[in-house]
Amino acid sequence: MGHHFWADIQDCLEETLVPSGLTYEQFCEQGLLKRENHYYKYKEMGFPTPSGKVEIYSSIMEKGDYDPLPRASLPEALGEDYPLLMTCAKPKDFFHSGYRNLESLRKRHGDPSIRIHPQAASKELISNGDTVAIVSPHGQIYLKAVLTESLHPKVVRADYGWWFPEKGENELFAWRESNINMLTSGEPPYDPVLGSTRLRGIPCRIKKIEEG
Repeated sequence: MGHHFWADIQDCLEETLVPSGLTYEQFCEQGLLKRENHYYKYKEMGFPTPSGKVEIYSSIMEKGDYDPLPRASLPEALGEDYPLLMTCAKPKDFFHSGYRNLESLRKRHGDPSIRIHPQAASKELISNGDTVAIVSPHGQIYLKAVLTESLHPKVVRADYGWWFPEKGENELFAWRESNINMLTSGEPPYDPVLGSTRLRGIPCRIKKIEEG
């Protein structure tokens, strides 16, 4: 299917910038491409809902026979083997899973991390900065512990989208090492509305890894 794609990355960059009237070289010299900001569009157009208003009680969901109010639904109960719930968040220094190859951003963010309540950490003798394994019914990954009281003691929050450009193509950038996709499954149950797999609310346990 090569005829559907570009010959090289330079051709891709040039085509992406065609609507701007800039070449990639000109864009690099300019440094930033930004259209004029347009604020308060909702005052003119309303919101894209049937009522034109912000709908906390979703009429679209109700019309589809789904619960119009958000509720947590966890098909797997927490137990002794997996006493914690893992959720995830996109690190603010990156864009989704991109830019892990930029040294300046890696220095700002540090290693891929997981936030843990001190109460949960103390049970496993985990301290700030320790390497921990996060284990779910589907797999295991490794992250650095960050202790915080901002979470419920039964909840841990992992970084999203990690891979390691420095580990090279031959190792597929070690994408399995710290990527939360290893903790979930492509099998049901799926989200009843979107049909997506679960990336949040995943039962897990944590354990300290002795380095060296």
